[in-house]
Amino acid sequence: MAAETTHGLEASDTHHGHAHDHAHGDGCGCGHDHGTAVDATALVSARGLEFARHGRTILSGVDLDVRRNEIVTLIGPNGAGKTTLVKLILGIEQPDRGYVTLPMTTRIGYVPQRFDVQRAIPMTVARFLALGLSVSDDAIRGALKDVGAERTSDQQLSQLSGGETQRVLIARALLRNPNLLVLDEPARGVDFVG
Repeated sequence: MAAETTHGLEASDTHHGHAHDHAHGDGCGCGHDHGTAVDATALVSARGLEFARHGRTILSGVDLDVRRNEIVTLIGPNGAGKTTLVKLILGIEQPDRGYVTLPMTTRIGYVPQRFDVQRAIPMTVARFLALGLSVSDDAIRGALKDVGAERTSDQQLSQLSGGETQRVLIARALLRNPNLLVLDEPARGVDFVG
């Protein structure tokens, strides 16, 4: 994995045990970094990502490759750009420069940092987990069991605690049978044992 760090953002790859910082030239100005080839075996690759909002540079010159069987952890203070990088990788936000490559075979499971539930919408956990997915009741029960939230299946989503909601979101991400699991602060609100 290669990642240039900015504003205190660090990437650590626990599979290979290293972080890689380097500078890039301005190249041709098209936004693509022609000097660093994309890894064809990666589940996701990013080259030369730059992102700014309201005149503030959030990310600059970020390169990243995530391969099968790797665990990549982004570490940095609040405002360092961790969530922004995740949103760029997922296509939720578009970079000002650079690009992200996701092969057609990449299936992403995503757990957002924040998930606000509208209390006015009645929906059980099981119904929420089934939304937009072709999954069986057994698969839903299995995913909830995997995350230690099997007792929440018939509860209203809006009545869950923060930790229970987080577990349900992880279960939903797992139901997609992802080969790339993206977790943005997955332990938020979850007790120590959880």
